[in-house]
Amino acid sequence: MSLAMQDGGYPSGALRAIGMLVVCMMGLVASVPAGAQETSSVNAPSAWLSLNALPNWSGFWFQRNEQIMSGRVPVGDENPSLSPEYAARLERARANAVRIGDSANCLPNGVPYIMKQPSQYEFVLVPGGVIIFIEAYMQVRYIYTDGRGHPSLDTLVPTYNGHSIGRWEGDTLIVDTVGLKETTPLTSAGNIFQIIIIEHSDVMRVEERIRRTNENQMEIETTVYDAKAFTKPWTHTNKYIRNDARRQEWNEIICEENNYDRHLAEKEEAQGAAGATP
Repeated sequence: MSLAMQDGGYPSGALRAIGMLVVCMMGLVASVPAGAQETSSVNAPSAWLSLNALPNWSGFWFQRNEQIMSGRVPVGDENPSLSPEYAARLERARANAVRIGDSANCLPNGVPYIMKQPSQYEFVLVPGGVIIFIEAYMQVRYIYTDGRGHPSLDTLVPTYNGHSIGRWEGDTLIVDTVGLKETTPLTSAGNIFQIIIIEHSDVMRVEERIRRTNENQMEIETTVYDAKAFTKPWTHTNKYIRNDARRQEWNEIICEENNYDRHLAEKEEAQGAAGATP
């Protein structure tokens, strides 16, 4: 069977088939929503270029010194309004003079307490997410900003930093975190020299509003919801400053090395046992 040839050397029937294939492919592309086409790959050049429209959070950030040294309780409501059960737990902790929590055994503080450490923070913006590197405990938080929701709470395994999703409203990142381990400290009463841990329940949800207030200052307004532990939501604000040239390196902080808290606890326990010996 002979085939009619075109100038390009292809049979005319083959050209028609190729043309039909191209039309079909164009139809498939057109049927995909424009947003889905654009964001189908977070590695697309346009996805990275879109980051230029977001605020500049580069550099290392510290919590403001006066806020750290004035005590563990941040700006806002001095302490959460606790339900009777959790208020009783706090009073028992005060009566027993509990000074340190699980962090003395090098366990991470978890959200939201991990954002109140006297160490450096770095915020890295990537397509579809924001990564927070935390010098204390060498922790990493990942906040998904690609439009996904939380997994079902029935299937979500509780972790120290939970599952975080976020969205941008102007220059403010709004973060919602669930799936947090019940054993993490919510915050602490007293001051930096006498830490009394305030507990939370397994249904705690944390909302953070992160924004720069000027070129070198940032604030995180945190609202904590806990129907079991609180009588009302608890809102407080932490303030940070961008690091200057005095310290522009990341430090490796390994809690097991020179763990002063744990050694102090062991020493106090030994002294108490010696004092109780007849």
